[in-house]
Amino acid sequence: MPELQRMIPVVRTGRPRYSGSIMTTTPIALSLAYLPIPDEIAALARQTLLDGYGHQLHVERNQAPCRSCLRISKEPEDLILLSYQPLPDTNPYAEIGPIFIHAHECAPYRSCEFPADFLERELVVRAYNLDARIADAVVTAPGRAAGASAAFLADDPSPKCTYAIAATRASPSRSCAHE
Repeated sequence: MPELQRMIPVVRTGRPRYSGSIMTTTPIALSLAYLPIPDEIAALARQTLLDGYGHQLHVERNQAPCRSCLRISKEPEDLILLSYQPLPDTNPYAEIGPIFIHAHECAPYRSCEFPADFLERELVVRAYNLDARIADAVVTAPGRAAGASAAFLADDPSPKCTYAIAATRASPSRSCAHE
């Protein structure tokens, strides 16, 4: 899955709360968002044909997922291949990888639903903590990535992000929980 970036909806059943020596849980709801790459990064790459690492970019005909609209090309389209780093550069997990975006401006993905084009793909889902370190990972069967991301985010009371990466081809997809 050559590309996808940021995403996922979940309800966390509770957060530990301490009252004296007794711990209780308070129900809270999390809203999860499926997010494309930042609009500024896509716009700058389209305008300058340079990525954030100074690589000269080119428009090419290809069939790949766009990291802005989170749609997978059904037929070859004009795309731009660029380098992108989804995690902060604070440790060795901060990988830089190749992603595609449409060469023309496309509507950035804005939905609480898992992107339909990725539902039937086998994905590796990794959970990262706030220090941008891997907390957990799983290979998901087609149709299971959204549930795995939600489970990672619901199992830990601290906010974190998950990334879905195609099991057969590199392509991070991030999900972030917000209370």
